[in-house]
Amino acid sequence: EGISCASIMLCVCSLLTAILLGALVSVLYQSSSGEKSALHHAQTTFELVLLTEAADSKGAVCLDGSPGGYYIRRPLADAANRSKFLIFHEGGGWCGSDTNCFDRSLTHLGSSVSYDPKISGDNIEAVALYAYLRDYTIVYAKYCDGTSWSGNVDDPIPVYNETSGKNRTIFYRGRRLLDALLDDLLHNQGLDEADTVLYGGCSAGSLTAYLHIDYLRTKLSPTTKLAGLGDSMYALPYKSYDGQVNYLQNMYQWGYTAWNASTSINDRCREHYERKKRPQDAFLCLYGSIVVNFVHTPTLVVNSKFDTWQQKAIMGFDREYCSPEVDTDGTVIPCGNDSPGAQAKGRYWKVYASVMKRTVEEVLPIYHGAFLTNCPWHCLFGPGNWEDSAGPDKRLNEATAYWIDLLESGKISENMTAPRWIAKEQDKCFGQKKGAPRANMLTPVRLL
Repeated sequence: EGISCASIMLCVCSLLTAILLGALVSVLYQSSSGEKSALHHAQTTFELVLLTEAADSKGAVCLDGSPGGYYIRRPLADAANRSKFLIFHEGGGWCGSDTNCFDRSLTHLGSSVSYDPKISGDNIEAVALYAYLRDYTIVYAKYCDGTSWSGNVDDPIPVYNETSGKNRTIFYRGRRLLDALLDDLLHNQGLDEADTVLYGGCSAGSLTAYLHIDYLRTKLSPTTKLAGLGDSMYALPYKSYDGQVNYLQNMYQWGYTAWNASTSINDRCREHYERKKRPQDAFLCLYGSIVVNFVHTPTLVVNSKFDTWQQKAIMGFDREYCSPEVDTDGTVIPCGNDSPGAQAKGRYWKVYASVMKRTVEEVLPIYHGAFLTNCPWHCLFGPGNWEDSAGPDKRLNEATAYWIDLLESGKISENMTAPRWIAKEQDKCFGQKKGAPRANMLTPVRLL
């Protein structure tokens, strides 16, 4: 019998659909420089683990007294494989006074009461990194203590609440939360048998990784390969544009004492200032650019030289008066608006950027890697920045893939000279996607 036109059209449509789907799959699974299965934005589910037992028995609680927690995603390729882990700390700034910390305790950055039992990996920080590491167990450590997991105060803190006219209670227990997190991963999730661990975070989560990665090293098997990944908190102790002590320094000085952070930050950094008989300056260990110099575990430092969070927190000017732009040809303009003083602020920002570059090149220990881009942003492992450039010959996804390959092959150690990709002043920004969502975190203004 003859074949109808409708049947022919149906076959053609089916064939075209198959071809298009095949092309889409090949794009999603294309390799990054042929090194690994690359970015794949699959809908992946992270499941919540609440650390209720540690809260009850050890007082490991968020600011509001609720238990800490984390989200976990098993490997997409082999769910039973627990040999590789990424532990990634959520960002979200810090709180700069007891009252501010109480306000924070009413949000998801100070309480676990609103945590969903499951979340999509496509809607949280570092989605590009999670999608890339398909054969890793991903642990997304929720941030609810406001101290980069360094608070260590035994007694509850009473805070007067003007609305109710009563005292409310908050807790600075970040270090107990860290111990609870690591203990649960070691005893219940297979971290004790891990072959490879990548430990990092974004913003305040990046500082968490700098502060605690050497402590994590003591918890793992000596045979476990470990490296760090610090995204966007290589902050410099630098005066603000108006010459005053800036928001970040004021907060760190207050927090170091109020949180009792001296008992839980990197020991070598704190001891450095004690030997110099300057214990009052040990708060400087809360600066990423300071503490990472005392970290022994090799870490890849990732930062924009025009970090849009440090713009306000350190230099002290808002996007309203200094809005960074990337021209169509990739040229970076630190202050692209026409507001009064924008050009002077732009020059000040360029000096800050050059100091960051020089500090990495001259001070950062050689076993730490670095990726410094001119692309203006804060937290670079989201989908909009995964291909940001550091010069004409290297993108973030390629540099990250290379760092991970070094880790997995056992080539990362304190005896190495780590790779570095550092944009020069004249280098343009390539790869940044227009209109990409920014990291979900509090700005300095809202933290004051």
